[in-house]
Amino acid sequence: MIDVGLLKRYLQKKCSPEEAQQVLKWLQENKLSGQLHALMKQDWHAESGEVPDINFDRQFDNILAGIQAHQINYKVQKRNKILRIAAVFALICCAAAVLYYSGGPRGTENDTLAQTATPITKKTGNGEKLTTVLPDGSKVILNAGSKLDITPFNDTIRMVTLTGEAFFEVVRDENTPFIVKTQGLETKVLGTSFNVMHDAQEQKTVVSLVSGAVKLNPVHDSPGPEPVELSPGFEGVYQVNHRQIEKKKFGYLSRISWKDGNLYFDEANVADLVRQLEKWYGVTIHLKNSPKKDWRFSGSFNNEPLENVLEGVRFMKGISFRISGKQVEIEFNN
Repeated sequence: MIDVGLLKRYLQKKCSPEEAQQVLKWLQENKLSGQLHALMKQDWHAESGEVPDINFDRQFDNILAGIQAHQINYKVQKRNKILRIAAVFALICCAAAVLYYSGGPRGTENDTLAQTATPITKKTGNGEKLTTVLPDGSKVILNAGSKLDITPFNDTIRMVTLTGEAFFEVVRDENTPFIVKTQGLETKVLGTSFNVMHDAQEQKTVVSLVSGAVKLNPVHDSPGPEPVELSPGFEGVYQVNHRQIEKKKFGYLSRISWKDGNLYFDEANVADLVRQLEKWYGVTIHLKNSPKKDWRFSGSFNNEPLENVLEGVRFMKGISFRISGKQVEIEFNN
C-alpha cells in the first residue's frame, strides 16, 4: 500500500520526480483506486463537514475513464469539490507521463449569413459541427446530424426551424422576437442563450436555458398544455405524443457542454454509447457480441480522438476494439 503522505504530496505537487514515478506506477497497475477514492471522500468531509448526497463510485469512474483517455476537464466549478482533488491528481499524472492530447474529433465550420429574401438551410452530417452567425448577429452552434432552416428575418419576427440539436446565443431585440420551431413546439425569446434538442426518434424536444428567459408554446390544432416559461438553470421537456411539458433543473455538463467539445456519458447503455459515438465521430460501429444486460458506462472526454475514448471504455469496462477507417468493431469481454 502506498504511503498516504506521499499521495497527498503528489496531489499538492510537492513530491520529487522519483516519488512521482512511484505514484504513476501504482496508478498504471490500478492499485491506487481505493486510496484515491477514500481520499476524495476525506477531502470533501474535511472542507464541508457534511456527508454529500453524491454517487462517489460513478464520479470516480468518470475520473478514471478520463485519466485513461489522457484527457482532463480542468474547468472545475467551486461547488464540484469532489472533482477538484481528483482533477489535480489526473492533471499531474497526464503531465508526468507526457500523455496529454489536444485537438478535436470533429471538423468545425464557421460562417456568417447576410440578409436574404429567400430561406436558407444549414445542415451537418455525423462527425460535423457548424457555427453560424445569423443576419441579426445571433450565433448558432449546430450539433452533428442536425438541420436549421432559416426564414428571412424582418422587422416583426426572427424565425428558424430546427431538426436535431443546436445552441443559440440570441441578440436581444425587444421589438422582434426570436422563435425556434421544432415538432409541435415553438420556443420564443427576445435575447438569451439556450440549447434546443429535438429527438425525432423519441418524439421529444428539450429546451435548456443558460441565461435570459424563454417561453415554450405548444402548437396544436386542438387545445394543448399551457405555455411554460423557463428561468436559467431549468429546462422544459416536451413530449410530442403526450403533449406535455415537464419543467426541471438540468446539468450543464450533460446538456450544454457538447458545444465546447465535451463528449459526456452518464450511465449510458450500449445503444446510447453506440449512437453517440457514431454521431460524434461519423463512424459505423459493429458489435461482435452483446454485453451483460446491466452494462453501463460513465465518462467525460474533451476533444478526444475516437481511439482515446475507446481506450477509456476499454480501461473501465473491459472491451476490445478495432478501428479501420470509418468502421469500428467492438467486442465485450464478458
